Amino acid sequence: MDSKNNTLYPLIILFFLLGIVVGYVIHKPETRIEYVNKTIEVESTPTIKEVETIVYVTATPTYVAPAATAVVANFSVKVYNPDTDRPTSTMELTNQRFNPQTLSVHTGDTVLVKISDSSLQSPLTLILDSYEKSLGTGGAVVVTFNKKGTYNLKAVIPSGDPNATPRSYGEAVVSVS
Repeated sequence: MDSKNNTLYPLIILFFLLGIVVGYVIHKPETRIEYVNKTIEVESTPTIKEVETIVYVTATPTYVAPAATAVVANFSVKVYNPDTDRPTSTMELTNQRFNPQTLSVHTGDTVLVKISDSSLQSPLTLILDSYEKSLGTGGAVVVTFNKKGTYNLKAVIPSGDPNATPRSYGEAVVSVS
């Protein structure tokens, strides 16, 4: 056996075992935080007594209330909830465009606008007339059209610099009859 293999095999075994230990620590089923409070109480005599208090805290997720519905004169927009919302049509944001780019619906119909682009690195902002809604990198909203007309939708990638114009991701038109 040459000297390369004498070093290579133990290193492979070492990294494998290290990966198992790190994986176990990361994926422990219960996260517990222990606070240890050690105080020293001094009595009138020079004896020292140590008191130890252990507090167990279990991490639990907190409930986040869904965002309210934004009502504009001709339409309303709310965050998509797959359990309760049943949209009439769907428009997907993928490959730097809306799919489909034109859509015809009736008054009162709902349109799901969702991001399907898995390679998206920056958050998107949906602009519908003068209304703006941040969709993040994987969000979805349901738009209910209340009046007839033609509505222009635009998705942009906002810039962190207030002096720079946002980059256009895609545009679409919804005709409501």
